Amino acid sequence: MKHFIFITAAFIALSVLSSCTDKDYDVVKSFPEEGEATLVMEIPYNPTEYFLSSITWTDGYWVYRLRDEPFFVLLDSNFNEITRFGRKGNGPNEFLSPMLSKVTSGTDSVDVCFYDWSKGRLYNASVNKNNGDVHISELKDFGKRMRYVSALDDGRYICSAENNRYYFLEKNGQEHYLEGWGDEVNEAVELSSTYVPTFQSLSAISPDNNLFAVYSISHQVLILHDMNGKRLNTVYISKEPDMGLYDSEIGSFNDIVFIGDTIVALYESVEDECSYLMVFDRKLSPLKRYRLPINGDTMTGNPKKGVVTVLSYDDEKMYCYDLSEWL
Repeated sequence: MKHFIFITAAFIALSVLSSCTDKDYDVVKSFPEEGEATLVMEIPYNPTEYFLSSITWTDGYWVYRLRDEPFFVLLDSNFNEITRFGRKGNGPNEFLSPMLSKVTSGTDSVDVCFYDWSKGRLYNASVNKNNGDVHISELKDFGKRMRYVSALDDGRYICSAENNRYYFLEKNGQEHYLEGWGDEVNEAVELSSTYVPTFQSLSAISPDNNLFAVYSISHQVLILHDMNGKRLNTVYISKEPDMGLYDSEIGSFNDIVFIGDTIVALYESVEDECSYLMVFDRKLSPLKRYRLPINGDTMTGNPKKGVVTVLSYDDEKMYCYDLSEWL
């Protein structure tokens, strides 16, 4: 945690953030530190064998999400394939557009929790580590198309339906929006089959289940909530927001992971024509920015070792970077 000794809150507030007292967001103009991330390993892959969409690491195992069936692959730490699962279709144990929600490793199995965007259902696949046997169970049918679903330990769900607004689904079935997402909702328009949100986003929950981060894949913004739904901070990169238009000339976030007490964001800068790993503290104050010599599309993190693995579709490789200084 040595970086926190040298980077004071006052310095960040005065030199890094363009803070607006009359606005509910900050604009990051620069970072206190710049650097090059230390490359630990390059891992090539064959896209004819693994047509990768995303990768996830959990306690010695890799889960690949492929772009076509079978949708999921479980591999050990040495990339030896254990099994594939997830047929395409409308029948039992078949899926149309499954998206990873959470992956956890137990004593004998790896649990792959995923939701089917088109079917609006949440599933769990329990995969035996030794023989690759897969048992898939349906956890919940939400009755509508879902952009994001995650089951919380307290029995609630965090959801985002087709209108791309985040809400809690309580144990009693009641819905309430996270702060800032429920303003001026026109359900007649937003829940129609032809509605396409201008603001496109993805999200992640911290390993300690205390923070919920939303990152935009269409705008240069990162939003942080606590698990009661309170909005803790909103940060834009480089420029003031113009939420009425896509900010494609500036950049967007591709993924985030949590390392130590920090949030590491993979950011694609159109302005600089490169990808960055941006490190923020748990209040979204900027700490350091690493310029990457690759185009990064998505990533996963090993929070125990402080390693992030960035997937590059163009290079057909995965790049492992050492960020253990933030542990």
